[in-house]
Amino acid sequence: MVASRYRSAVTVALSTGCVYPFAGIDTDGCDEETAPFPNGSYAESCRGREMAFERVSNDFKTPVSLIRLNYSVEFRYGVLTDIAQKVLNGEPVDVSTARVNVIWQRDAVDHIIQSSRVATTPALPLNITGSPTHSVRDLAERFARLFKREALFTGREEPTAWLSDPEKSHALFGKPQENIERMTEWIAAWLLAGGGTHGKPTKFEARDGKF
Repeated sequence: MVASRYRSAVTVALSTGCVYPFAGIDTDGCDEETAPFPNGSYAESCRGREMAFERVSNDFKTPVSLIRLNYSVEFRYGVLTDIAQKVLNGEPVDVSTARVNVIWQRDAVDHIIQSSRVATTPALPLNITGSPTHSVRDLAERFARLFKREALFTGREEPTAWLSDPEKSHALFGKPQENIERMTEWIAAWLLAGGGTHGKPTKFEARDGKF
């Protein structure tokens, strides 16, 4: 309904990297040429939203960018905050999902806004995330050093994960400004200072698509 109502507008439609199949953790992840293979109701609903915008783009020549985002992080929410809180609270970090992409939210918004000027018909999918991918175990140990405590782990590292290759968007918009060192340091400092969170875990470690 939204796509049809605003069919004359340049449209940036948010989606998720979870519409892709799992990729090997020793790869750069799925690029935009990878055929979607959503797993679970969340990913299926997001792929359905993409398809609605794709249909309108094809029928009415609406310029559309489809933003496949994962994982945007900030102080109060995101994969890094999830991992940091577990380390800080002495809880084990599940390493079943062994690697992740992350991007600082300001960088994500910067790229999302810029995507309006490259919207096309047919709709243009764009992976918006950071690179390289990061080991969940390494991230937990990084926070452990910042908190001066031990990182605990559970689960077995699987050979695949939801990973996205952002080479195309980085070529268009430039690389994200914030690196993993600053992101982890900022989040650690925030939590140590008693900064609040949204209290909404991402459940990034889930592998069945049930978040």
